[in-house]
Order: sequence, then C-alpha cells, then structure tokens
Amino acid sequence: MKRHPALINLSQEHHGALVIGKKLKTAALANNQSAITLWQNNRLLFLQELLPHFTEEEARFGALLEGELKQEFESDHAFLLHCLQSDAQLINIDVSSAQEATRRITAFADRLIQHVRFEERTLFPWLEQHHAQAL
Repeated sequence: MKRHPALINLSQEHHGALVIGKKLKTAALANNQSAITLWQNNRLLFLQELLPHFTEEEARFGALLEGELKQEFESDHAFLLHCLQSDAQLINIDVSSAQEATRRITAFADRLIQHVRFEERTLFPWLEQHHAQAL
C-alpha cells in the first residue's frame, strides 16, 4: 500500500506497536505471570516509543480530524496513555490480583492493535484523500 510521504514514518512505527501488542497478548495467553513480567520489564520502553508517536500524530493532523474519526483517534490515545501511565509496573501482585492485572494488560494490547489497524485502514486513507496537501 502506497502511503503519502508525510505518513510513511508513522506507518512504519505502527509495525513496532503491533509487535508490542502481539507480544503482550501472547504472554497473557501463556499465563498471568508471563504477561505481568513482560509489562513490568517493558512498560517504560513502550511509553518512550508510543508517547512521541502519539504527540507527533496529534500535532501534525489532530486538528484536521472531525466527527467519529477524531473521537476514536483521541479516545484511543487517551486510553493507551492512561494504561501506560497509571498501571505503573503492576508491582506487588499477588495471586488474586494477577488475573486482573493480566486483564488490564490484555485490554491495552487489544486496544493498541485495534488502534493501529484503525489508523492504517481508515484514518490514514481518509487523511490522504481529504487533506493530502495539509500533510
């Protein structure tokens, strides 16, 4: 799929986000501790990779969006950043809370994968069609 030159780097970064999401989902399916360990060891790295990406997207074309596209775009970013910032490292997990922690990690992974697909399949094509010169 040919991308507008202004969106190529962002689109390439989406691959890394999909890898993050899929690794978390695979770990969660394996067992609670695998998902929690992966989250604890990599949450800050995920935040360091995703925060600049989200900031760039919001600055470059957030104002061009409207309606449901804008709502989904902003809602996804807010949810994903909230997960990364508020769940800290899910430290001091006991057996009873491990399942809840894994549920939250899985929710993050699912939303991240869904968000990347939304941007690649819906948002970016819409931007290319309606705002190519503004990109």
